[in-house]
Amino acid sequence: MQEVYSYFLKGNNSSDIIIRRTLIYGALVGGLALLYVGSIALLQVLSQALTGPQSNLVVVAITLVIAALFNPVRRRFQEFIDRRFYREKVDARQALIAFAREVRTLIDLPELLRALVSRTTDLLYISHGAVFLADEAGAFRLAESRSLPPAIDQHLAPADDNLARLQNGQPISRPNEPVFPLLVPLIAPTTPAPGAHPHSLIGILALGPRLSEQDYSREDQTLLTGLADQAGTAIYVAQLIADKQAEAQRREESEHRLAAFRNSPAGRAEVLAQSLLANQLTALSELYVLTQKAGADPDTAATLEALPAAMTAAGSPLLAGLADGYRYLLAGQSAPELLPVGLRELVAQLKRPGAGELCDVAQALTVYQRCQQAFEANSIPQMRNATCKLSWQTTPNSSPASLAAWPNSARLPKRCMPTSGWTPLKTNWPTWPALSNASVMSIT
Repeated sequence: MQEVYSYFLKGNNSSDIIIRRTLIYGALVGGLALLYVGSIALLQVLSQALTGPQSNLVVVAITLVIAALFNPVRRRFQEFIDRRFYREKVDARQALIAFAREVRTLIDLPELLRALVSRTTDLLYISHGAVFLADEAGAFRLAESRSLPPAIDQHLAPADDNLARLQNGQPISRPNEPVFPLLVPLIAPTTPAPGAHPHSLIGILALGPRLSEQDYSREDQTLLTGLADQAGTAIYVAQLIADKQAEAQRREESEHRLAAFRNSPAGRAEVLAQSLLANQLTALSELYVLTQKAGADPDTAATLEALPAAMTAAGSPLLAGLADGYRYLLAGQSAPELLPVGLRELVAQLKRPGAGELCDVAQALTVYQRCQQAFEANSIPQMRNATCKLSWQTTPNSSPASLAAWPNSARLPKRCMPTSGWTPLKTNWPTWPALSNASVMSIT
């Protein structure tokens, strides 16, 4: 007796089905039987009064009418009994149907997964639930959960036979499974390639035991499968939107990084390196103008500092060496001992075989060699001798073969004018008094 009492106290699903069907079909059969007998009796009385003897046609007609009314009347009785005795199930079913329509409007993936788990567990009074989404390798990883027991694995690995059923869109009922007794497939509406599986299983809705300790009925599984179909479509769309948003964000971040790089010294040096490579004829004069501007502009100085590395990366060791020499000359403003280093680098680069392609290399080489001799002089007379030779070679009244104050930008040949946008200077090149004073300081 105690076992029977506990059986019904738990609300066993099988007894619930038996009671429900007994009420439906008992009321249905009783009602139709009364209707059948009463209709026959009434019509026979009327028939005898109108036509005389009893006719079997009346019985046949009433039988056909009652047979036609069986299914509509059964549905009416079922709806009445459900509303009267199973109102909670009716409300849950209607709520699930409404939520299935609502879930298609959710396009944010985290919000969609939270709503799917929370609403499903609330409507069916389920202890816990989770959504596992398939990754690129086909493994199912935990994406959203609610009230999961501790130490639950973050991966779900159904058996091969269960996985095949899930891929076919069939729910898996496992009453003896303590954690997830029901697995509902989430199917994406994709068109597979020829020979591939007809369905795309993008996830699994895993549901725990019900709080009432009832098993999931066939009706529950049908409702959940319908909800999962809508949810699978919504998840597929939300994943596409999330991928597009992530791609747009990555593109925006890349553009920001590229803009920041272009505005950095290394970025400006890279752009300048490409410009110098495209106009190598004027590269020497452009480097000189850049160095003069760098003396008063910190941003230009930072660009010149990064230019040797940029020229090396661009594949021009000659221009990289020249940029390095000018970098040392610029540093010589605050550290005169670096001036000889810069001059040696410039002379070495201008003597390279490929330097002949640059404009007025011979004149520039002569100027820097004289400056180098002045710095390497061991006595003041030697330094004065080198300075006098340099002054004679840079005098505008000297012979046509002389430098004629080269490269005064106002007198440079058109083919040797800088083309990278630097403002032409109206001074002789270079500022020899500064070099001479530095050389005297180094000697003394």
